Amino acid sequence: MPVWTPGSYLIREFERHVQDFTATDMSGRSLAWEKINKDSWRVVSAGAREWRATYRVYANELSVRTSELNSDHAFWNNTNC
Repeated sequence: MPVWTPGSYLIREFERHVQDFTATDMSGRSLAWEKINKDSWRVVSAGAREWRATYRVYANELSVRTSELNSDHAFWNNTNC
């Protein structure tokens, strides 16, 4: 996951908004994973040819470098999602 966004070259630490990270194979079996540094996760595929990672992103801050999604509108910055 990027730690900065184009046009704003400060370190932004977008990974701090990642919640409930999980990894599964295509049959829904959980796969082991670990966060290996502040912006990377390692998934042990256990031989799975395909797998899926899912996570939630806190998105309740409206600015040019963050995301906000609510019942009135949606604005997201792909860099931080």
